[in-house]
Amino acid sequence: DRETCRRVLIMRHFEEKPPFTRCDASCDNCARSALGQDVLRRNFAIEARPIFLTLKFAGGSMTMTKFLRTITNSKESEPLAPWQREAINAALLAAKNHTSGSTSTEFFKEMMDILSQMGYVSERIVKGGYSTYSVYALTSDAQQFCTQSPPALILPTPETVMNAERELKDKLDAIKKKLFDGGVDTSQIPAHELERGSGEIIDAELEWMNKLAYYRSTGNERRADALLALLRKIESWRDERAVA
Repeated sequence: DRETCRRVLIMRHFEEKPPFTRCDASCDNCARSALGQDVLRRNFAIEARPIFLTLKFAGGSMTMTKFLRTITNSKESEPLAPWQREAINAALLAAKNHTSGSTSTEFFKEMMDILSQMGYVSERIVKGGYSTYSVYALTSDAQQFCTQSPPALILPTPETVMNAERELKDKLDAIKKKLFDGGVDTSQIPAHELERGSGEIIDAELEWMNKLAYYRSTGNERRADALLALLRKIESWRDERAVA
């Protein structure tokens, strides 16, 4: 259960009546709820498609180890036809471009668990000679999501995605602060570059700032000041030409 308060679940387990429905966001489920419903559940059709394709092309049931080796095309992966491998790789690229953290091993494990709970993947426990392990297979309900244009697949947001997005936000905030502290007018930077934290303009500004910082840290103040003076002349010439 990824939505009910963990403290409520624990109290119910011990047959106690919880005096609240949610804690003060001290558990992971309540923390997600505090972020909003659009964060809790999203359309993960693009991100889940590589998983569905891997299970479909492999055929039969797969252990988690075999699945991870196959979807990442690592050693001892399930043998696939070239066109099948190309389809999985294309789906992985689409997922990576769409959502941060959606092609990591941790994401695949967490998403497999979610898809199993939702009935799109079947999980069967196998008893071996020395241990028990799970094997996974595609269900008939999941076939529709293997197509090039799958329908919406609304699922709980995996923790790995939320963590990756928090890390990305922190990184972007740090880049914006560095640009602002360096005197860069971020309103003149294209929105798509600010969203990614990279691009022709941002990369050039950061390279310039890093170069100045390097010169100053190595005691080459005169060179850094000369570059700044040259920049001011260029900006002054540009502004004069713009007015003319």
